[in-house]
Amino acid sequence: MGKKFKGIFSALITPFDKNGKVNVEQLEKIVEFEVSKLNIDGLYVCGSTGEAFLMGYEERSHVMKVVANVVKNKLKANTQLVAQIGGLNIFEIEKLAKDAKEFGYHGISAVTPFYYGFSFADIKKYYELITSFTDLPLLIYYLPALTAVNISLDNFVELLQMKNVAGAKYSSPDLFMLERLIAKCTDKTFLFGVDEFLMAATTLGIDGAIGSTYNLMGAAAKNIFALAKNKELDKAKVLTSKYNKILKDMLDGGIYQTLKQSVAIASGIQGEIYCRTPMRQIDEKAKTISNQIVKELFADLQSGVK
Repeated sequence: MGKKFKGIFSALITPFDKNGKVNVEQLEKIVEFEVSKLNIDGLYVCGSTGEAFLMGYEERSHVMKVVANVVKNKLKANTQLVAQIGGLNIFEIEKLAKDAKEFGYHGISAVTPFYYGFSFADIKKYYELITSFTDLPLLIYYLPALTAVNISLDNFVELLQMKNVAGAKYSSPDLFMLERLIAKCTDKTFLFGVDEFLMAATTLGIDGAIGSTYNLMGAAAKNIFALAKNKELDKAKVLTSKYNKILKDMLDGGIYQTLKQSVAIASGIQGEIYCRTPMRQIDEKAKTISNQIVKELFADLQSGVK
């Protein structure tokens, strides 16, 4: 199948209003901000950061459609769109796969099935079904820290050889297995999903990255990616240190809450961007950290290494 995707993708946040409904106006503004101002290469829609597993089919489909319409009607035609359609309801996954095709997405992704302790045979069958629903290229979404699903190297290679599987969103800090996968599957796309390790993963030959913090720091991530690819490692290390300082601050304030509020400030959204219950909402500590990130650190980081 060959390489299908490249560059820096944001794992797009989903804004909700105070009643828990998708805030379409905020969503449209966030998409415009990330593509026009941060100049990211693509959007990964309805992933973990998008709180997809707290939404039903209708909501996920609606978010996918809104994002695609904004990109198509207002933004760069070359923005890559990948819809994360995975979950535990295969019938909803089938509908989302067909929606992604209808809305004009360039590819789909699906998290490994979780919770029930599925065997590898179960997992392979799950991906076989998904690839039968659509001819869109599929990225396997590997996130063992949250799914508790670990796949061996040989089994991972087996999944990557399946029909319509373009590669993986690899969200594990296990760089040893990442390097082995890249070496064994040279025609597959690997988009890395652990933001703080972007520089290290780039030196191993990844094709790009998908990250939560790229909603705010996508331009900086593009700088780190480019510097590491060009072997300008001293500059990449300086920028990574700045980047990880902000990431640590976000973690201290609550990654979802602080990230959303920081994006609201940076994009000019008035008020708050809410999370979906049972996630907690932003508190005063997170608001203070968000203001500090945007006002004191964000502009300097976005400009690159000085």
